[in-house]
Amino acid sequence: MTQRHRRVCLLGVVCAVALALVPGWLAPAAAAGASVSIVDFAYGPASLSVSAGTTVVWTNTGNAPHSVTSDAVGQFDSSPNCPSPGPCLSPGQMFTHTFSAAGTFTYHCRVHPSMHGTVMVTTAAPPTTAVPAAAAPAAASATARTTSATGHSPPAAAVPGTPGSLAFTGAKPVLVWLAIGGVLFVVAGASLYRGGPARSRGDALEKL
Repeated sequence: MTQRHRRVCLLGVVCAVALALVPGWLAPAAAAGASVSIVDFAYGPASLSVSAGTTVVWTNTGNAPHSVTSDAVGQFDSSPNCPSPGPCLSPGQMFTHTFSAAGTFTYHCRVHPSMHGTVMVTTAAPPTTAVPAAAAPAAASATARTTSATGHSPPAAAVPGTPGSLAFTGAKPVLVWLAIGGVLFVVAGASLYRGGPARSRGDALEKL
């Protein structure tokens, strides 16, 4: 294999890898977990909206000790014994709490009463309800009655992702891009293979 062939092979591999990564680059970034920074003497953001079941993370990024204490007694508290005898939420430490129910939750800092924050929790979207198993026999019976009455089976319902659509899901887009990269690699290699001998013969004739 000549050096030129090696370069084409390397180029084909790079193209295949790049095409495989394109769907990931174009896809929207995954939603980050809800977080609040405690900077000096304020919560940032001071007001946060999340859905039920979300875990919120507070991080003390300032230089002073703080706490994350709910205004309503007993809901959540990062440092029940802060400020005395302690400990409080020291610089660099984190506190997490999962909000399982909808509502508005206000909180404050035990060390600095002027610091306040709010977490507004909305109801999570209900899960998709599966079709009862009893519906399947009923549908089959209806189809049988239609067939016996007309002599023809009813047209099948269109299925998303069948030929004629571009409804690719999961890992299929990656496989498609890999296939495209492979085709480009084969085409480039074939072109070089056909052009290589001709160039070699031309060079030999020029030397003569």
